[in-house]
Amino acid sequence: MGFLAKLIGLGMTVAGLYFLGRNIRFTSYYSNFWWGGMGAGLSVLLLMVGVLMIILGPRQGRAFGWFPIALSIILIFLTSRVTLAPTNLWEFVLAFGCLTAGLKLTLTSKLD
Repeated sequence: MGFLAKLIGLGMTVAGLYFLGRNIRFTSYYSNFWWGGMGAGLSVLLLMVGVLMIILGPRQGRAFGWFPIALSIILIFLTSRVTLAPTNLWEFVLAFGCLTAGLKLTLTSKLD
């Protein structure tokens, strides 16, 4: 029963993240200069390097993969615009509740 609860919790977590994240858009501005898209390109490269370090790296070095990922997220916020699409309160509450209940099920295999 514990494995099934963790699996359901993981599904609820992914569904909650999907419904929360689908209204967030990251846009970059267009520039005529050759350095205009450098922030977006560098953030994608850092994200790829971080994921590769976590998945393919040696066991001792996997923790260092989170540094390029964090740097990539910071770079995305510094070089782009974040726009939030309109959403209703009911959808937000449902998505956030699904996310938190899913995390609790994944971590503890039970809801209180």
